[in-house]
Amino acid sequence: MRDRAVAKQALWDQLPVADDVSRGGRTTRDVVEALIRDGTLTRKQAWRMLDRWTDEGRYEYGVSLDLGWKRA
Repeated sequence: MRDRAVAKQALWDQLPVADDVSRGGRTTRDVVEALIRDGTLTRKQAWRMLDRWTDEGRYEYGVSLDLGWKRA
């Protein structure tokens, strides 16, 4: 498992923006799954980060937290 700051930055850097999601591009779920496979972070860490960024207004989602996008 990598350092928390590294995991946080890796997730943020790869999150899609709304335009990417609406055009059928890579989703947050895809990014999270790839980072879990790489051992960069755990699912629990990812959900906590996404939830925190939502509270801060930096991340939005519709129905599912892991199918959202970062605000531009």
